[in-house]
Amino acid sequence: MISPIQLPMWYACFDSDVAARRGDSSATANTLQHGPLMLGRMQVGCQTLAFGTEAANFAIFDGYLFDKQARITELGRSDESLTEVEIVALAYARWGEDLFNHLDGGYLAAVWDAQRGRLIAGHDVFSRHPFFYGRAGRRLFFAPTVNALLESGAFPRIPNRLNLALRVGGFFTLQDDTFFESIHRLRHAHYLAADLAGQCAIKEY
Repeated sequence: MISPIQLPMWYACFDSDVAARRGDSSATANTLQHGPLMLGRMQVGCQTLAFGTEAANFAIFDGYLFDKQARITELGRSDESLTEVEIVALAYARWGEDLFNHLDGGYLAAVWDAQRGRLIAGHDVFSRHPFFYGRAGRRLFFAPTVNALLESGAFPRIPNRLNLALRVGGFFTLQDDTFFESIHRLRHAHYLAADLAGQCAIKEY
């Protein structure tokens, strides 16, 4: 059973070294910890978080989906009140890492699978919804904005001089990079797959 979570403004940290790997959950005013995955809220007044403490897995969703009813039907469900994050959770339960091929819209979605000890996180095929990420030791951070990652305190604000020079010169910047050395942009039609061994791969779908 996957317990859905939805946050409007957030960053996430997947720490493969964290001790609480069995799926225990805890929450403070600004963070939610579920096993090795921590979610941080970046905006005062965010909605109250909802999560199932007995569920091993959960999903994160930020954005929108096209043709929700068609996706619900494809999943073999009849409940029209299903939210986008619930659809993502059900899509992962059915298709695993292939879920992104079944979801159209503008979104960033992630699922922590405690049973398999893996995290997958990606965005829509046309990058309508931005996805930024960075590594700090064995920790993987991702967020919909560069600012959220910088405010997490995990990354030095070292400029990417090549990208800055390209922009000033009127050229296209490097596709995977941002204006900061340690923060990267995920390409369209790609997702991240990370595990508790500290491995992280970028995969195309």
